[in-house]
Amino acid sequence: MTLLGGLLRVSERAIRDEDLWGRWQRGDDVDDGMSLAGVRVRRETAMQLSAVWACVSLISDTISTLPLDTFIRRDGVRTPFRPRPRWVTEPNPEQERPQWISQQLVSLLLDGNAYVYTPRSRSGEVLEAWNVPPWMVTPRRVRRGAVVYDLADPELGVVTLDRSEMFHVPGMSWPGEIRGMAPLEAARHMLGAGLASQEFAERFFGQGFHAAGVVEYPGDLSVEQARQLKQDFGRMNSGLRKAHLPAVLTNGASWKQVTVTPEQAQFLESRRFTVSEIARFFRVPPHLIGDVEKSTSWGTGIEQQGIGFVVHTLMPWLERLEAAYSRHLLLFDEAFVKFNVNGLMRGDFKTRTEGYAAGLGWGWLCADEVRALEDLPPLPDGQGQTFLVPTTHRPADAPWDGGQQASTDDRGPR
Repeated sequence: MTLLGGLLRVSERAIRDEDLWGRWQRGDDVDDGMSLAGVRVRRETAMQLSAVWACVSLISDTISTLPLDTFIRRDGVRTPFRPRPRWVTEPNPEQERPQWISQQLVSLLLDGNAYVYTPRSRSGEVLEAWNVPPWMVTPRRVRRGAVVYDLADPELGVVTLDRSEMFHVPGMSWPGEIRGMAPLEAARHMLGAGLASQEFAERFFGQGFHAAGVVEYPGDLSVEQARQLKQDFGRMNSGLRKAHLPAVLTNGASWKQVTVTPEQAQFLESRRFTVSEIARFFRVPPHLIGDVEKSTSWGTGIEQQGIGFVVHTLMPWLERLEAAYSRHLLLFDEAFVKFNVNGLMRGDFKTRTEGYAAGLGWGWLCADEVRALEDLPPLPDGQGQTFLVPTTHRPADAPWDGGQQASTDDRGPR
């Protein structure tokens, strides 16, 4: 059995092998993943929180669907790098690029680390790129500070790979540490409170006592009499047609309304707070995961929040992935990988046209560049290649005549 075959065939069984992987590697920490709320936090349970699922899927789906291309810089000029490596469009026979990148983001957002196994040809070219579950890999330093990766394969045992066969994308980490910090561990108690709140809701509605009131009867009733009283009262007062009819009780029986406790009334508020906490933890604007209670849903406020999401949330992850891809998957030092985020940064039409007008007027944009930003073809015969400058909007390469030409034009013909 080859290493790749082991990864593809028995990864699910490996996840459940507690003796091999350890408690934290299966999703728990050294305290068995137990939070102060009495709920065990694991990858699977954390993703059961709708806010966690929304944040992780939002970030991973947004980045994985961005255009990605390879470039090379020569003499300070960036040009497309061709032929484009095959892994850019098809990392391996079983995955397209969006799914491949999405899995790496899920690993980074939950575990803080992403690992990719890259078998190569004799010339060093990457043949395939396979994501490896982070709980199967243990990085360590060997002589002279080199880093190797111990991959615990269920069939082959522990296999040691060097950086030519495995590349590692760590998240935020402590100085001197190889592995990135695990976000699930950092947020264990917060997520535990959210899971406890969710479990309370399920039990409250599924197993709790929710009678609107009780019938009080003086004296004792036999089991049969109590059952008959309950059935008669329910038959006479239940249903839509009887919703507002007066109830009639005899023999001293009385109706007592049951109210919801203040603790139960604050339950929904605590769940709303959990959503805000999770959004803050993942640096996601609340309105992007459906929490619009305290957010404006129109105008420039939402637009600026969206741009801030790209700059402050997506860009750190994009930079990490670009650096790892450029260093490990390309053979030329001058070549690099770049995601295209222009589409996400575009403002509304009025804001864009004002920006284009300023660029055209001050000479740092030409018409063809503006058209390219709007996905339009260039003007024919090079008409859109002219740059204008503020002084009478003359061509930037035309000599300055001191304004005499403009004065002559203003006077008109004689």
